[in-house]
Amino acid sequence: MTKVKKGNRKRAYKPKTSTGCQTCRIRRVKCDEKHPACIRCESTGRTCDGYTPALQKAQISQQANIVVNTSISTNIHASPQAHRSFAFFVHRTRHQLAGFSGAEFWERLVLQAAHHEPAIRHGVVAIGSLHELFEHNAPIPQVNRIFALEQYNAAINKLLIPITRKEGRGVDVCLIACILFTCVENMQGHHLSALSHIQSGAKLLGQLSLIVRMDLLNTKC
Repeated sequence: MTKVKKGNRKRAYKPKTSTGCQTCRIRRVKCDEKHPACIRCESTGRTCDGYTPALQKAQISQQANIVVNTSISTNIHASPQAHRSFAFFVHRTRHQLAGFSGAEFWERLVLQAAHHEPAIRHGVVAIGSLHELFEHNAPIPQVNRIFALEQYNAAINKLLIPITRKEGRGVDVCLIACILFTCVENMQGHHLSALSHIQSGAKLLGQLSLIVRMDLLNTKC
């Protein structure tokens, strides 16, 4: 058997891990990436030095598809008040609503729809306007209340125009609008009106479910 001279022995190459904890990366061993400390470090009595920004960047890149534009397009002829209310919704309202439920809905879907659908955009502005007024903890000036209601009415009209013209309207847009309108009514204390919007959304979902089932049956036949 050929003996390897002591000075010529080389360590086998192992690729350096790119997403493990700092301790495992230095040791060049596979990390299980458990948080806050990996099992490999804990089981061997080592101190897990945590994770580097590289892992955070990898996680962010996986979520890159949820990045949305958070300002009203300059191509949209909106008043300074509309821009202000939209910005308030983006930076305050949506995060608070996402904290209760539907983070994906409020953080991404609503804003994406707002840049393509005038009905959704006006609904967002109405909610942002009302929310900003409520946070001031002061009587709402009539002129500001009127602005919010004007935006709400504009949202309803924009949603109804394609229907009166017998044009197609995406189900997703109608469902988003139902949720936004529910919020506007609740913020004004009109709970029965809010309930009617919820019922409209539920009815729409029921109709959609029926259409899907019929399509599946036709496919199998």
